[in-house]
Amino acid sequence: MNKCQCIKCVEENEKINPGPTNEFGPINLQQFFACQICGNKRCPHSDNHNNPCTGSNEIGQQGSRYSNNDK
Repeated sequence: MNKCQCIKCVEENEKINPGPTNEFGPINLQQFFACQICGNKRCPHSDNHNNPCTGSNEIGQQGSRYSNNDK
């Protein structure tokens, strides 16, 4: 089964079916999240599969968790 790995789906799944945790919180939420289409971490599609894939890794994209304050 090919489950969606966007942040929104992983967070929702963690609420329904909690997995193991460590001192930093749920292990499932500690993974590297990247767009399943373009592979960029700042692509809005990596946050929510309903957002379009921009193919961009630029900061400040609408729908992305990364803002212009990203370091």
